[in-house]
Amino acid sequence: MQVWLVNTWETLPIDAQSVRLRRTGLLAKALHDKGHEVTWFTSTFNHQRKKMRFQSKTIVEVEEGYRIVAVPALGYSRNLSLRRVVDHSHVAKNLEESWNHEPKPHVVVASYPTIDAAYAAMKFGAKSNVPVIVDIVDQWPDTFLDLAPSSLRWLMQLALVPLNRKANEVFRNATVLTAHGPAVVDWAIKRSGREKTAYDQYFAMSYPNIPPSHSELANAERFWHDRGIRETDFLVAFEVAPVWWTV
Repeated sequence: MQVWLVNTWETLPIDAQSVRLRRTGLLAKALHDKGHEVTWFTSTFNHQRKKMRFQSKTIVEVEEGYRIVAVPALGYSRNLSLRRVVDHSHVAKNLEESWNHEPKPHVVVASYPTIDAAYAAMKFGAKSNVPVIVDIVDQWPDTFLDLAPSSLRWLMQLALVPLNRKANEVFRNATVLTAHGPAVVDWAIKRSGREKTAYDQYFAMSYPNIPPSHSELANAERFWHDRGIRETDFLVAFEVAPVWWTV
């Protein structure tokens, strides 16, 4: 099959020699290993490092039958910024333009977020009669509302009306809805207003089963030792940042 993956913010296998592949990266590798032709559409902007990978549209052949197409972005320095909102819209428009010059795939798997990229994929699928799987990894725009002070929540709700409409349309018109947990699938189904089908399923987060090398373990131990932490210490880690800040 010819499979398109649409994810504009994950790390790419071309970002470094040793990079942690996330949800779309692992899916791309699994599909390619099964013999499918994979094209991953992404952004020229590296979200994690906040810098440009390329200065213009770039196509990279990762392996035979697996390529990455990076479309132009504007970039941004802060996750919470109007610049990021504008960047998402800009990238989505460039994705649509790029798809006009591509042979039609058999299926599209679009990550959500970003809302704009998933919306563009949904429109492409409807126009081209191509099934679109929307894979939800974050509950935008509800997450934004959680960040607003209670006194300003009404104002945030008003500002989010356009995004809510776009999100609901994405979920309503997706061929299949997937997510990392059952509650998230149900959340999207409720917003869509359609009935849940047997294909709307959740797939838990996963990681490649690759043990770290001796040098990687040694570097990690040195990193923590330099900060006064030893193997015998009892540690508790807390995730305190909202998802919007970290995705």
